[in-house]
Amino acid sequence: QPAQEQALNSRIVFTCQVDQTIGHDQICVINPDGSGEKQLTNDLRSKHYYPSLFDNNSMVLFSSSMNGGFELFSMDINGKHISQL
Repeated sequence: QPAQEQALNSRIVFTCQVDQTIGHDQICVINPDGSGEKQLTNDLRSKHYYPSLFDNNSMVLFSSSMNGGFELFSMDINGKHISQL
């Protein structure tokens, strides 16, 4: 892929605290230029950590406490179709 096309497909996933409250750790995504920030998870009862992109940047792998203890989950880059691995 040309470098310009790769840049358009690049995203950065990270752990965010959108309400600035400790313990409300969610997964967010942003474009490399700082635009397009979006919160992907929205479960304030659970902590979500260590997101990583895979499957050509279309999927996110992350750790979450949504089932009690920490487990691995995946979801698409839009925050939909969350599945425990």
